[in-house]
Amino acid sequence: MQAPEPKNGQTPEQPQEERIILDVWLADYPFPTYDGRDFLAPLRERAAEFERTHPRYRVDITGHDFWTMPEKVARAAAEGRPPHIAGYYATDSQLARDARNPDGSPVFTSVEAALAGRTEILGHPVVVDDLDPTVRDSYSFGGELISLPFTVTTMLCYANASLLERAGVPEPPRTWDGPARPWPASRAVPVTGSPGPTTAGCSSRPSPCRTGCSPIRTTAGPPPPGL
Repeated sequence: MQAPEPKNGQTPEQPQEERIILDVWLADYPFPTYDGRDFLAPLRERAAEFERTHPRYRVDITGHDFWTMPEKVARAAAEGRPPHIAGYYATDSQLARDARNPDGSPVFTSVEAALAGRTEILGHPVVVDDLDPTVRDSYSFGGELISLPFTVTTMLCYANASLLERAGVPEPPRTWDGPARPWPASRAVPVTGSPGPTTAGCSSRPSPCRTGCSPIRTTAGPPPPGL
């Protein structure tokens, strides 16, 4: 079936029953975007652009509390209506991997399996190979790209050089494995004016974060037509 001819440069709205609905559940975090808008506003704009380019599809984005997303998806899967795409908080990744449909099949499949080697989808190039290698590794399992990050944030490691020197630590760690060697042997160093002994340490893993990033996952069943 061919798409209807556009009129006056506009693509006509397709009848509701003919459109393919993509059910997208994303975490609606309680803070605005950098430019002060609702957190999901940019995503809804991109969805509207996609709909204009591909009028056969309708993208329904709903926001959910990230704390309860796994529970809501599990309940929906048990009722036979899981979303096509769900954004999980990164620390809940295993819950997404463990989610099951009533027949015992996985609710989610990997991004790599869903792409199935394709280089373009609906005329759009597949750009997962453009991911920074560290980012790709953070969202892969067994070498397979499992999910895509909603956002990627670089965490920094701060250290007080004077305290490290006094504690016998020559320099801050440069890898995640680094702290395991010098820190256990270091001693607490009293600091004048502080309420007690103080040592330096890392605030987070010095790489694109896992915490706070929402990997987007696709359902394991047959994808909507054309995807």
